[in-house]
Amino acid sequence: MDPNHFIDMYNALPENTKEALLNPTAQSIGDAMGGAAKFILTPFKMLGILSDHACNDFKTRINNKSKEVPLDNRDPSKLGLVLKAIEESRYQLNEDLLREIYANLVVSSVDNRKNNKITPRYATALSQLGVDDVRFLQKLYFAESHNFPCGRLISKRDGGSLILTEPAYYPTNGSIAVRIAETLDILESLGLIKVFFDTWLSSNIYLQKYSEIEGFLKNFHPSYLANNVELEKGYIKLSDFGLSLCSCIFE
Repeated sequence: MDPNHFIDMYNALPENTKEALLNPTAQSIGDAMGGAAKFILTPFKMLGILSDHACNDFKTRINNKSKEVPLDNRDPSKLGLVLKAIEESRYQLNEDLLREIYANLVVSSVDNRKNNKITPRYATALSQLGVDDVRFLQKLYFAESHNFPCGRLISKRDGGSLILTEPAYYPTNGSIAVRIAETLDILESLGLIKVFFDTWLSSNIYLQKYSEIEGFLKNFHPSYLANNVELEKGYIKLSDFGLSLCSCIFE
């Protein structure tokens, strides 16, 4: 965020909102952040970009979540991160799941148990995600060891290989899923996940899942049943940045 832009945003806030943000003992810091959200988002509501319900629900979530932060852990020193998160949220709040994660990030920014690791990059990364991307990230965060086995069909010939299909993955709880190439590209480009195809998960439970992924993909693409077609095993895991971000938006 441009420092001058932040100063303009802050100076435009009502005095009671600025006072409450800087002095959370004066009133609920949740009310203050909710007031800042209302002020920043009102122009987008007036233009019809955001609905009344989305703005009011976002403000309510911030207020309610902030009440769960013990008074001793409320830290107003990261005011810039609060305003950054609210600003980046403005085009996405019509989606319930996105309101939830942005509200969590806003409140994490004033919680001294979490905000020492938060940077403006967190809000910037969220602004690049759609609902499907967030749902995938959420599944991965709550998966065992924060990883999924994945695989794609390849054809081996003349000492080389040709990729035949996009990856499929096997979530911890759920069935094999495909059509995730775009989500993987987005999350990997943002540094939130790592995708490996030069190594794989080797425990017996994962080997069984790889076998099921291969069978699924061959049934999904019956033209790839030739003997020279096989599964290239791999896995998807959260990066350190992805793990840190997820801990702020899903808990």
